[in-house]
Amino acid sequence: MAPLVLAALVATGGCERTAPAPVEPVRLAELAAASGAERSREGLAGVWRDAVSLRAGHGADFSLTLPPSPRLQLALGTRQEGALTFRVRVTPEGSTPIDVLQRTLTRPDEWVPASVELADLAGRRVDVSLSVAGSEPSATGLFGTPVLHGGSPADERPQVVILIVADGLRRDHLEAWGYRRATAPNLAAVAAEGALFADAISQASRTRPSMASLLTGLHPRSLDMLRPGAELDDDALTAAEVYRAAGYTTVGFSSARALGRAGNLQQGFDIFHERESLPEDLEHPSKTARSQVDRLLEFVEAHRDVPFFALLHVLDPQHPYEPRAPYATLWADDRLDERHRRERDEVRARIGDATRRRLALPSEAELEEAGLDARTWIEHVVDWYDGSIRGLDAELVRLFERLEGLGLAERSLVVFTADHGEEFHEHGHMLHGHSLYAELLEVPLIFWGPGRVPAGVRVDAVVQGVDVLPTLVELSRLSAPPRLHGVSLVEHLRPGVQRPPARLAFSEKAGSRRQDRAGVDATAVHTARWKLIHNEPRSGEVAEYELYDRVEDPFERRNLAARAPDVLERLSRELERWRKAASGG
Repeated sequence: MAPLVLAALVATGGCERTAPAPVEPVRLAELAAASGAERSREGLAGVWRDAVSLRAGHGADFSLTLPPSPRLQLALGTRQEGALTFRVRVTPEGSTPIDVLQRTLTRPDEWVPASVELADLAGRRVDVSLSVAGSEPSATGLFGTPVLHGGSPADERPQVVILIVADGLRRDHLEAWGYRRATAPNLAAVAAEGALFADAISQASRTRPSMASLLTGLHPRSLDMLRPGAELDDDALTAAEVYRAAGYTTVGFSSARALGRAGNLQQGFDIFHERESLPEDLEHPSKTARSQVDRLLEFVEAHRDVPFFALLHVLDPQHPYEPRAPYATLWADDRLDERHRRERDEVRARIGDATRRRLALPSEAELEEAGLDARTWIEHVVDWYDGSIRGLDAELVRLFERLEGLGLAERSLVVFTADHGEEFHEHGHMLHGHSLYAELLEVPLIFWGPGRVPAGVRVDAVVQGVDVLPTLVELSRLSAPPRLHGVSLVEHLRPGVQRPPARLAFSEKAGSRRQDRAGVDATAVHTARWKLIHNEPRSGEVAEYELYDRVEDPFERRNLAARAPDVLERLSRELERWRKAASGG
């Protein structure tokens, strides 16, 4: 059967409105499984699909009524060498069989997309047969995500919903947030055409727990996603599952091994491109936006007439920070590259933390111990980092241009954000995941959707990553999941409506074996003015409480815990209240 469509009751202009349901896709893997065929999750070259597995000489048969303007989309694949012929046969009621697809594959371990127009059979009852033929009886063919699309989505809902996550991107390195360099002029233009949330806070300073929060609207604590190697529970409801249930095809593109099957974050995705699906010969392994945007554009072209939800995760700002040409010399002096690399090799042996030693990311103290100028070192790294952001920006503009070119812009809803930031010695270290300071938690957040998101909106209120999902589903006119910690931000987008009351934002990290602040579990609460970090247990030089004035001290250098006891007491109560609520679900 086709997936259940969620009822949508969305408050608009003070009245309740039910959006008509779009024509649902029919997922043929479900029908084939009901007829006795083997259905499983299959991965070829790092791309995973819901698939029907058939051995040579075998088939799967089922019946259904075709929707209006039917089109069959699928991908074919096999794991064995040798020729294997795939066939899709359709028999209209009272008519002769029609072979609508016949394709022979000779190369294993890759998905071959296929699409079949069935408009001449719209509305008719048909028998469908999937079969595989080959000379080797043991050979198995895979029909990956065979989906029958029909009609078009309801006008009230966006046809295209895309969540873009730039791994390790600090918002204070974007000119839309006041940065001195034009690192992302295209994103600045997108923000001007949509809504910019000036003070968005990530729920964690590592990828996996932060992404879990973005995709579920729940805090990492309640998901048990803080510990190393944690996996999302099957009962958690992801954005992909919400959109899939509403009739959207769902696809994910991951550039990090922390996502996907490793953390069970692929839940709800019809198609999921794992990190290993990226080309092995990438000149710059962390600069993934070009490859991922290429793949997303191919998907958009193939699904230009059907509703879909896509997750695009890119690594470009991440280590190694050196970008590809021409961005490597946009701000960095290439005459200093060789000296920087030589100094990197010299200091590596002095790096105490194993992860940072492997990545050659010295602390400020370790550079000084090696007799090197820490300020010059970090300036060169930041020049590279900024160039990587500019390279990312150049790739993303291709996506927005294609949406415009295909006439999809007015039917689109796009969110741009980051999972966490990156430290460049603001507190003496590099990388991320080891603290809850501003450079790791303050991320960009932009909503864009012509006709759905008003242009030129700037929201200064504190918001959180957990707010992304409830905002997406309200803008998409879907029912929100029954359990959420975040709230919809749509009220902030309505002109002339009184702004919602100020809210608090919460972040957390678990202690780890890493040398930097090892063993310290920490939680943080943010207001527009203040931020309190509670470190537990206290370890070495780490204070139990750190209180910062976010307005006067944006880089969080002066701990005011001893000077503002009333603020400390008030926010510590808020933290304890939140910990109890989040831990209890």
